[in-house]
Amino acid sequence: MRADGIRNPMVRYFNRDRNSPPFVVMMDSTNLKCIHMATDLTFDGTFQYAPNNMPNSQIYTMHATYHQLPNFNNNFLVGIAFVQNKDIPTYEQIFNVIKEQLIAEFGDIGCHKTIHMDHEIVAITAARRVFPDWTMHSCYFHFGKNLRTKMGQVLLDTEEVGKWFSALCGNYQMN
Repeated sequence: MRADGIRNPMVRYFNRDRNSPPFVVMMDSTNLKCIHMATDLTFDGTFQYAPNNMPNSQIYTMHATYHQLPNFNNNFLVGIAFVQNKDIPTYEQIFNVIKEQLIAEFGDIGCHKTIHMDHEIVAITAARRVFPDWTMHSCYFHFGKNLRTKMGQVLLDTEEVGKWFSALCGNYQMN
């Protein structure tokens, strides 16, 4: 058992306050080392796979990406958080747990990183507050998804416009 009373080495933070919404951050030492060494991190939340015993909760995933182009580009799931709120304090708490764990384990937060996220303003705001020196980028997948949605609304989704958009996004052959 660690000094904070947590028995499972995968659990980096657990909210014990029964009056507060559930909040758990999980990653092991190897995952933490991956975060420390990676130059790119991707964060994304989903409600689709959240546990049934946590109503209205989301799983917030953390991925580390390693680039050795053109040979390979690897992306690893390095942590998850189970949370119920989608507000700035909740996301700040997730990012602060990561920051505190990095400093406790390695003495620093690692190299400069680029964070890739969807367009959730509260998560972006929280990440900027906790990691002000890191670069923030929009996730290409979510950018394309949002463009596709907007294209259907604005450009009336004609077949020609659809082909043009697919070519622009680099997936023309996938249609």
